[in-house]
Amino acid sequence: MIGYLTLNAQEYKFGKVDDETVLNYTYAQDTTASAVVLLEDRETYFNYEHPEGWVVVTDIHQRIKVLNTDGLDYATTSFVLYKSGGDRERIRTMKGYSFSPDNGKVVKEKLRNNGIFENKLNDNYTETTVTFPNVKVGSVVDLEYSIVSPFWEIEDLVIQQDIPVAHYRASVRTPGYFKYKRIVRGNVNISPNEYTRRRNMNIAYESGTKSNLTQATKTSNIQIEESVSEYDFKHIPALKEEPFVDNIDNYRFLVTYELAQVENADGTKKSYATSWEEVVKSIYDSKYFGDQLARKGYLKELVAQIKSEHTGALDRAAAAFDAIQKHMTWNGDYSKFSRNISQAYKEKTGSSGDINLMLVALMRELGLSASPVLVSTRSHGIPVFATVDGFNYVIAAVNINDQRFLMDATEKWSIPNVLPPRILNWYGTIVRESGTSSQISLYPEQISKRNYILNVELLEDGTIEGAQRGNSTLLDALSYRIEYSSTPKEQLEEDILDRFGLTEIEELEVKDLKDRTKPVTSSFHFVKEDAVEFIGNDIYLTPMFWLAMDSNPFTRDTRNFPVDYNYPFSHRKIVNIKIPEGYQVSSMPESVSISLPDGMGSFKYRISESSGTIGIQCSFEINQSVIPAFKYADLKEFYNQRLSKEMEQVVLSPI
Repeated sequence: MIGYLTLNAQEYKFGKVDDETVLNYTYAQDTTASAVVLLEDRETYFNYEHPEGWVVVTDIHQRIKVLNTDGLDYATTSFVLYKSGGDRERIRTMKGYSFSPDNGKVVKEKLRNNGIFENKLNDNYTETTVTFPNVKVGSVVDLEYSIVSPFWEIEDLVIQQDIPVAHYRASVRTPGYFKYKRIVRGNVNISPNEYTRRRNMNIAYESGTKSNLTQATKTSNIQIEESVSEYDFKHIPALKEEPFVDNIDNYRFLVTYELAQVENADGTKKSYATSWEEVVKSIYDSKYFGDQLARKGYLKELVAQIKSEHTGALDRAAAAFDAIQKHMTWNGDYSKFSRNISQAYKEKTGSSGDINLMLVALMRELGLSASPVLVSTRSHGIPVFATVDGFNYVIAAVNINDQRFLMDATEKWSIPNVLPPRILNWYGTIVRESGTSSQISLYPEQISKRNYILNVELLEDGTIEGAQRGNSTLLDALSYRIEYSSTPKEQLEEDILDRFGLTEIEELEVKDLKDRTKPVTSSFHFVKEDAVEFIGNDIYLTPMFWLAMDSNPFTRDTRNFPVDYNYPFSHRKIVNIKIPEGYQVSSMPESVSISLPDGMGSFKYRISESSGTIGIQCSFEINQSVIPAFKYADLKEFYNQRLSKEMEQVVLSPI
């Protein structure tokens, strides 16, 4: 529950923290919190400064309390400053104090310059990190700083953080010359206090002297009209990670401002707001995108080779994909652009932009209908408004016989329409050679399958021995290949022993690990001691052993964002257990069949006994990549029933 307050509810004076807050404070609203933001107070406004003109000033006062050792990291603050050409964001002022407990007293220490670090991330961004002296459990850090930006972009109001926020307040003041759109994320309704006011402001400007040979800086007082939005919240809960989330930041409570229009001094107006169609066109027209696609001379020999060896469209597309995968090595850079595509081909390494634009160019030269697809990866999140930076990756698409195939040649183990999970983020935008564009789903339609057969012999001392065989297809196979393609056999054996709690394994064999067109198959023989429980003369066993689900990943009562599985899947398990002579089944679970509403998924569990052998067939299917939040209660109960059934025991009694 987020409380919305009126302003001036409480005053906080920088550099003044009472002893009680340092020595005895607890946060009753979340007793599990490792730290809490006692105050985040922000004011953003415009000044007119010489010689830059209009600049955006953001003043921040942040106060954080460390509650336990896990919260020590939150006493360190970092932020990123941007520069472009001769313009750059800068820190105008910064000061801070730490207040720490020491034998029942409070020690106040000043933030010093040796606690402020700068790290150049790239040509455009520099990260500033602030660390306070002698911070410990119980400490309060109090930081105040001001950032000046010439770029007219208002940084997001990040109201919800990874730790709870006891009090958040902000004021955003914009001159009438600037018009912004506001977008709220996080499934929260807000009603900021909004009004307009007149503001007196001194501005500096240069004026020629009487001789007109020199310039003089003068000041003038003007009055402008400001639009003001004031925000005030208390007790914003921490945004905590949950299972099966695409990117938790997509659901963080924040307010984003997009510059829509600027009115110039002469009364003319310039629009800054744009559409996704305009963004896509600007990307395609870039010399680092469309121009790179047009450069094809470096592909001449490869095109001739593929044409001579393959005639059909499907074969040529597959050959092109395979050729680029083998020739190029991804350098790990996420990009939609290519700086020099022919140079990347020559060096055999490049970004996602180099590699996949190269693949599109190759397929076009082979006479195929190929197009780039702009993507925002899962780690990049979902953009809230149209911007070039909304895309950070590109893949390839080709249409053959009215069927679309999506490809990412950065991943050595992928195949057409089996994209790496990092890319499966709702929608991409396909950009056709004609210049038209449209959204397409990135989620796969085919169900990835994982199947197991477990043959077990139960010995009288509670040891089990036997063999397991499994195979995986599509994305399950891709994940297996990515994880284990370079793993030595000895390490894989250790992983299996640890994961399943086995005593020993032997005859481990993995087939078709490097043949992407086939399922991955693995098999091994095993021994596991103490695999069952003896109570009196009876034997109790969980008949699916390590193949059973041992916990429900969905523990919260409610959920405000969708459950994202990445892709639909089917897991099937067959278990055969030979029971020891002299025993019979005295109790075993009932067979069940459970389905989610609207065909979203199913769970089937069938068990039987015949001639001293227990047989189990168990299947678990999720038929869609994403399940909406309003279906969470059904999904949680579905998992509860599955867990209960898979953990039910079989009881064997002496004959």
